[in-house]
Parts: sequence; structure tokens; C-alpha cells
Amino acid sequence: MMKFVPALVAALLVSTPAFAGPRVEVHAGWDRASAAGESNSDVMYGVGIGYDLPIGTNTFVGVDANYDGSSAGKCVSIDGDTACLDANRDLSVGGRFGFNLGQYSKLYALGGYTNAKVKASITSGETALSATDELDGFRLGVGYQRNSDIGAYFKIEYRYSNYEQDFSRNQVLAGVGFEF
Repeated sequence: MMKFVPALVAALLVSTPAFAGPRVEVHAGWDRASAAGESNSDVMYGVGIGYDLPIGTNTFVGVDANYDGSSAGKCVSIDGDTACLDANRDLSVGGRFGFNLGQYSKLYALGGYTNAKVKASITSGETALSATDELDGFRLGVGYQRNSDIGAYFKIEYRYSNYEQDFSRNQVLAGVGFEF
């Protein structure tokens, strides 16, 4: 029995495709935040974790979670009054489904839940008011991931997020990470 356990573990490791298992990454890119017909573009940055599981020879499913920040925001001044809207942090959790394109590449679609924190402020003379709100929404996207022999990878991804209160985001990002 004791000889059987190491043989079973070795067989599982050998038979597991290269694209299976946990992953961690850092990413950054372009973020266009839109609300009530107004929009502003700036930089987004974040970290992600996930786990991919093969479901066939060339397909996989995975879970994905991200914590992102953004410097996108916009202020409008009218008659000495200033109104600002800042897109702050964004949390998301979802899944991805994709195809292995050869030994080192993946093409995938993603979808899931996202929660953004936004800050609105109004300044009129010496009076300033501000409020922070968390908006729930959904995220859809597509991506391409290129792996290396050592488990590191590079990815490029497009994301669309739609939230409550007429707030949305378009993001294009590049990331680097490691699959275990």
C-alpha cells in the first residue's frame, strides 16, 4: 500500500495538463469609467488570483477573483461650483471558460459579479459635500494568455462592467503572473 501512494501521486502529476492549477498575477492598463453620459479614462492596476481546471483535451474552466484600483475620475465646474466623480476600488469574482491553443496559449471568455466603490463630491464656495457608494454589477470579457515553460505567463484582457445607477467601465489590461 505504501508503494501505491507515491505511484498514484506521480501518475496524477504526469497526467495533469500544463494549464491546470492555481495562479496569481499583477495587472495594469486603461480604464474608462462612465456615468450619466460623462466619461473619463485613466490608469487601472490590480492583482488577481484564480484556478483553472481542464475539462477536456483543449478546454478549461476556471474561477477568477480580482482587486483593482483606478485613477479614473472627472470633475465639472459650473458657475464656481465643482462636481467630481472618482472611480475607486473594484472587486470582482467570476469564472472563465476557454481553449488551449497549442502548448503555451489560452483564449478565454470571462463573466461574473463586480462591486465598485465610487466617490462623488460637490464643492460650492466654502461648502463641500462628499459621499461614497458601493455599486453592484456584472462583468464580461475576453482574454489571451501566453504561458512559459517555467509557469510564468503574460496576458492581455478586455473587460466590460455594468453597475447600478448608470455606471459602467471599459478596461483593457496587460498582466503577468505565475501558475503553480
